[in-house]
Amino acid sequence: MKALTYIEHGKFALQEKAKPQLVSARNAGKHLHQ
Repeated sequence: MKALTYIEHGKFALQEKAKPQLVSARNAGKHLHQ
């Protein structure tokens, strides 16, 4: 599955992601604990 991936400030790229929902869950967890 293609997913829009953050590369660096102001730069995104479509990259192949096997399970993007796992990445999203991990990122959400980081935000909750800040």
